[in-house]
Amino acid sequence: DFGTEEDIASEGIARLEKFYRSLGLATTLHEVGIDDRDFVRMAEHCVALMGGTVGAFVPLGVEDCVEIYRLGRELAHRSESIPFLFAGLTFFLPIILVTKSFFPTF
Repeated sequence: DFGTEEDIASEGIARLEKFYRSLGLATTLHEVGIDDRDFVRMAEHCVALMGGTVGAFVPLGVEDCVEIYRLGRELAHRSESIPFLFAGLTFFLPIILVTKSFFPTF
């Protein structure tokens, strides 16, 4: 028995975060120098890079992306131990990093 589904998910997230850290990768927005003042600009760049929307199953626009960032921030503020992944932003980290590389003044 591995515990509840939540226990299993939490352990998986913790291990993935540990793996990312072993590679020297950031796991929080703060670690890549981003705070909530950047959310609209991040979402605009993300959507533009993806051709107008993000995702295929449920296309997301700028407002949707900003809301996801805000929800992630709220979860992260509730507990310092909640990793970036658990905040629901995993999908966006590569896009954020690509955006920062294409727009170094971002």
